[in-house]
Amino acid sequence: MRSVGILLSIGLTLGLAAAWVPSLGPVWNERPPTQLLLIADRKGAWVTATALFAGGLVVALFGVLALCGLLQDSGAETTAWLGIGAFVVGTTLWMVHLGYRMTVMTSVAAEMKAGASMPDWFLLSWNLGNYLLVAYVALATVGLIAIALGLLQTGLLPDWTAWTTIGLGALFIATLIIFRNTMPVLPHLATGLIGVVALFQ
Repeated sequence: MRSVGILLSIGLTLGLAAAWVPSLGPVWNERPPTQLLLIADRKGAWVTATALFAGGLVVALFGVLALCGLLQDSGAETTAWLGIGAFVVGTTLWMVHLGYRMTVMTSVAAEMKAGASMPDWFLLSWNLGNYLLVAYVALATVGLIAIALGLLQTGLLPDWTAWTTIGLGALFIATLIIFRNTMPVLPHLATGLIGVVALFQ
């Protein structure tokens, strides 16, 4: 359980570091083409944040897989497999979007800084990328709730950890429905909670 705690805590730390790169504050609140011009002026910070998101995502996924392995060994096979499936698919979608951020968005931003116009196709690809982010958070939330149910079934962690995770999951879904948008750091808040608790088990 200690290794699960370490992995999930590192994932949380990297995710928070990526989300709160100070110079990128204005970038998150803008849409193209303004967003692209801001990215061009902050390329180093943009690439760093994207790399941190990717690193946190991979580390957290290994933590989730390790936790689900413990759930399986303790008899919660169904919820463990649901958690694994949701996180693996969601992580894959978010990694595709991060690759898009690192390559396509960075390239188009540089071209616009040099005086080019935003390509006609870009806005469509940008919207599709946002859908991948929404899908990631939705799937991760499903996985989190499944894992929380497994924790309740097995007692591997205190019950309040599982109930808090379920509450956070409900909050994440409500955010998606109300705002039709989300933040990639949200799943890290729940996995990070599990991780911190696991460190002391």
